[in-house]
Amino acid sequence: MKRAPFLLLALAALLAASAGYGQPLSPGGGPTLGWLPLDFTELNGHLAQAGLPELGPGLGLSGASYFGERQGRLAIGGLAAYGVAEATRLDKSVKLALQLTGLALEYGEEARPPLGQFGLFVGGLIAPASLSLRVTFHPAEDFGAGLERPSGTGLSREFLALAAYAGGEWALDIGRLRLSLGYLWAGATTNWKADGRDFPGPVESFRGPLVQLTFVFGLTNSLARPLGLKP
Repeated sequence: MKRAPFLLLALAALLAASAGYGQPLSPGGGPTLGWLPLDFTELNGHLAQAGLPELGPGLGLSGASYFGERQGRLAIGGLAAYGVAEATRLDKSVKLALQLTGLALEYGEEARPPLGQFGLFVGGLIAPASLSLRVTFHPAEDFGAGLERPSGTGLSREFLALAAYAGGEWALDIGRLRLSLGYLWAGATTNWKADGRDFPGPVESFRGPLVQLTFVFGLTNSLARPLGLKP
């Protein structure tokens, strides 16, 4: 069920794409790749004390973005993203997963000649987010062994994330390409949870630069003509 927001946003992005014609900052949506260089120093200290492998810096994000029709120069958008940082040593592994799904408000500057196929934008994002930490010892060899001798511990914690960003968008023959740079901050709204119990612990907040690359699908003039549609 945790993946449902991602599926819904991806569907909305595909539906919105049918209304786009490759113009900068027009409605649409598509896949997003990102990088969030987080500092896991505090968490790694606890992992090292437990004899566990330490996580490397940062994590990659993948997901989907949506951008609605602009009212004046403002538009409402959305982002659903998921990222994982992992570390393994011998028979021990650590996996930290970040998931966020939220709404964005953007201001887009109208493209002007000679940059008619290029648009600039700034925006802000608010998103509920969650971190899940999974530690595994001696991975189970089969399903039965996994039930008889549990080999892992799972913890999760909820956050509220805020981000501000700015970037540019280029119109291409088959869609649009967006590149943005921003800064994300997230504060915990719960303790770590496992089996219905709360545990205080590290990573009460995290922050860092956020780089995003998005391809927005749309119907350009070259695609509209064979389909019998008006650009």
